[in-house]
Amino acid sequence: MKKNVILVIAIVLPVLGVIIFNFFSRSHFTIPVYYQESVIQSEGCEQLSVPYSISEKLAFQNEETLTIYPMKDRGLKIFGISPRSDFYISEFNKISDTFFDRADVTLYLFDTVFTSFKVPISGSIKQVKPEILSLEEVVECQFLFDAKTNNNALLVDGQNRIRGYYDLLKREETDSLIIETKILLRESELN
Repeated sequence: MKKNVILVIAIVLPVLGVIIFNFFSRSHFTIPVYYQESVIQSEGCEQLSVPYSISEKLAFQNEETLTIYPMKDRGLKIFGISPRSDFYISEFNKISDTFFDRADVTLYLFDTVFTSFKVPISGSIKQVKPEILSLEEVVECQFLFDAKTNNNALLVDGQNRIRGYYDLLKREETDSLIIETKILLRESELN
């Protein structure tokens, strides 16, 4: 009888420990969805509806001057805005290297000109420029960047909702963008 009790305890305790460990070790991070309750608009921008998502009609030109509509893509999109330094390109390449094998993550470098840098731009990064709107109109009226910040990158989910703003001139912000992108990818795989 005593051996049976010890045997049951020896089996049940480790199993119970594993169950408790798995329950408490799960990360429950949520990446916020911006502008679901209200939108702060810049002066001169058209009225936006709530909950806000970026229009699928937003058009860009790629290096071959072809019109593309990145918002029609249902994967995650990362936009780098107006890269002005080799360090910025290095950080954007770091993001590209992290997700190079993921068809559900697309990276765009967004500017008014196709600039050359000392640091080569990774082949998986698409350089684009605005087709109809000015750079400022896209950044302020579509991407809703706050002019008071130094943010220069944007994470957009598959439903074209803004999920984060980042300053890629700070390494910790690049790391945050990578981690938050991985969390969103994991969420989409679970759903």
